[in-house]
Amino acid sequence: MKARQYLTGPIGSYPDREEFQVDRVIVWVKIPTANDYVDWLDRADDQFPTIWQARFKVMLVAESALRSMFPKVWESHDTTKSTQDLVMLRGIWIDPRTGTADYDVWCPDALENWDEQGEEPSDFVIVTRDPKGALTVQTFS
Repeated sequence: MKARQYLTGPIGSYPDREEFQVDRVIVWVKIPTANDYVDWLDRADDQFPTIWQARFKVMLVAESALRSMFPKVWESHDTTKSTQDLVMLRGIWIDPRTGTADYDVWCPDALENWDEQGEEPSDFVIVTRDPKGALTVQTFS
């Protein structure tokens, strides 16, 4: 067993995942099988620096998606030239088996003044980063 450098001191342990907090972000490591539990955590720790560094690009991609989902919120934000961040990275799911990471990016103000007709949309997106660094966005409604 090697000493992990980044994912240390879990705050939660479950049969299918381990939970950590890095900065203000909750990081979950998926554990595909109960066998080699330590090996999966070691793999995730090895992948973590690249996954963590990608968060800046992820936030830009997520912001673009959330801007198109909630134009009124962003128009108000841009008009007032607010310096408040409208997007927050809530969590990262790491799958050490595939090398992918799913980033949960939230827009807390998105639904504050929702006055549209129809069902209220989700106020978050999931940005998936593949092992080569390509990003895709999933929206939910």
